[in-house]
Amino acid sequence: MPMTILVFVPYYLPGYRSGGPARSIANLVAHLGADLQFVVVTSDRDAGDAVPYAGIVPGQRTRVGRADVIYLDAAGRRPGRIAALIRAVRPDALYLNSFFSPAFSITVMLLRRFGRIPRLPVVLAPRGEFSAGAVKIKAAKKHAWLAAARLLGIYDDVLWQASSPLEAADIRRCVGAVERDGRSQIIVAPVIAASAPSAAPNDEPASTGALGKAAGRLRVVFLSRVSPKKNLLGALQILGRVRGELEFNIFGPVGDEKYWRRCRALMESLPANVRVAYRGAVPSAEVPTVMAQHDLFFLPTFGENYGHVIREALAAGTPVLVSDQTPWRDLRAAGVGWDLPLDRPDAFRDVLDSCIATDPATFASWSDRATRYACRQATDDDAIDASRRLFRAAMKGAAVADVGDGERINAW
Repeated sequence: MPMTILVFVPYYLPGYRSGGPARSIANLVAHLGADLQFVVVTSDRDAGDAVPYAGIVPGQRTRVGRADVIYLDAAGRRPGRIAALIRAVRPDALYLNSFFSPAFSITVMLLRRFGRIPRLPVVLAPRGEFSAGAVKIKAAKKHAWLAAARLLGIYDDVLWQASSPLEAADIRRCVGAVERDGRSQIIVAPVIAASAPSAAPNDEPASTGALGKAAGRLRVVFLSRVSPKKNLLGALQILGRVRGELEFNIFGPVGDEKYWRRCRALMESLPANVRVAYRGAVPSAEVPTVMAQHDLFFLPTFGENYGHVIREALAAGTPVLVSDQTPWRDLRAAGVGWDLPLDRPDAFRDVLDSCIATDPATFASWSDRATRYACRQATDDDAIDASRRLFRAAMKGAAVADVGDGERINAW
């Protein structure tokens, strides 16, 4: 009988507004669901929605792809109900996809710490919550929970999943040494990407940026959740200093109304050469089309553990301008974009002005390279195998040893 993994994630399919974590879990289930039995516990509605998904019964199992999904309403997220659910499922391991989520992570770990549920193996994926920029958002509450967790030893025997060596360093900085018996309890298991773009690396890719760049103008897209972490406000501040003609379209659900009001006020003060519009949320199936209708994807994020939307932009043939707080690095050397430090806003502005002045033929060549680059970054067997070993390690108490700048999973 396959191992049962009880997955806790704040939002999941059919939702799309929450971004990366839901996609990461869906891709994991699609690739490993034949070998492992996944039961996903999640909210009964999408991020920001006031009403639940149609046709679901809270607390009951619903088959979604290769996983059973249990959607919880507010009552189902109470500690006693979550404890009863865990005992009823009788999983082999728990897989938490947040460190700071009250219902889908903190409650579970407190129940485990105080003996309300069996002391099951736990794999915890912080999903970018420990990046330097992300930790600064509501910092007082986050540091208070980190301090309390250390005092109570809540995470002493947890196995941590980092999607990259960069995230492994973030985990160490926030949580501490994360060691047992002198060995690291962090495993680097890269996010499993979606299936590869339709054009194979050796094929002639379609000319994306589908409408073709206009001379002396630039169409820029921001497609992500409107929240402090994604740094739309910083993007707008940079745009206010651009000298050329630029169209800026914002796509994504509003996750923080107070923050959105600040963004709107700044939008209204932008100079006449920058035309900006908010276009609303985009279903996942429409993201490639939206990307292909723009010349450049702009996301000066404070931190991403992977950045599915960055890969989607590249797959659509849209070069990217992002911060250096994602695993997508050395983009300029690859000829597909730029990854710049957030403390250099003038560097972002210079790239935007340069892109405005770049001729359409050069942009077309960048677009082709972006598509080919995305193909090369498609899911491979190494990422799938790393995730499989991650859960086996949780069951066997395996640890990892540092190797240079990265990590490796010990031989069994």
